[in-house]
Amino acid sequence: MGIAESGHITYNDLRITNINEKDVIRVIELNGIFRRSQVNVDTLADLKLVLRYSFILTVSTLFSGNHFFVSVPRIRKEGAVQRILKDEVDQKCLIYILRTHQGSNLLLTRSQDH
Repeated sequence: MGIAESGHITYNDLRITNINEKDVIRVIELNGIFRRSQVNVDTLADLKLVLRYSFILTVSTLFSGNHFFVSVPRIRKEGAVQRILKDEVDQKCLIYILRTHQGSNLLLTRSQDH
């Protein structure tokens, strides 16, 4: 599972997410932050190429497993990692769920884009 610089988890953001949602998957409209992130991480070269809608797994689905791994491949996500590890648990940011789930594992590697 991936986290973003803004603290959202795989396009789930508290502004559009109910963490107790019963649906497994749903369609969301990608706002400017989500769309820009696709360009920032070099997934797509231009904002015009980024889709406006996406299927997402809901938070309840993502965290229903016993174990999961979070990969943070970019140095610019350092702020999000620091919040996961050091800040108080706060329901205003989904990445804090990672600190409350017994089966979460955070994988960090030395960045090539330093």
